[in-house]
Amino acid sequence: MLIRAFGKDLPEAIEVAPLDAQGRRVPRTLDSPRSHALAQTLLSHLLEDGLALREKARQPITLEEAVSEHDPWADFLRNMALKSG
Repeated sequence: MLIRAFGKDLPEAIEVAPLDAQGRRVPRTLDSPRSHALAQTLLSHLLEDGLALREKARQPITLEEAVSEHDPWADFLRNMALKSG
């Protein structure tokens, strides 16, 4: 798995999780501001990719491109499957 920075700093945690019965801190992972910021960043990247492909699809293709066996929609779906897999 390749992990790289998105180029955005996530917000700091507003509050520290309380200690549980064993003295451990259990972070709020689903409703924290950091989780929301991360989800927003991921979704914006996916939407930007989709919008770029949509704009490209609006442009008429040439006959040479039509017979080149290159399908941008198939590439997009393959990339989505690889990102979610």
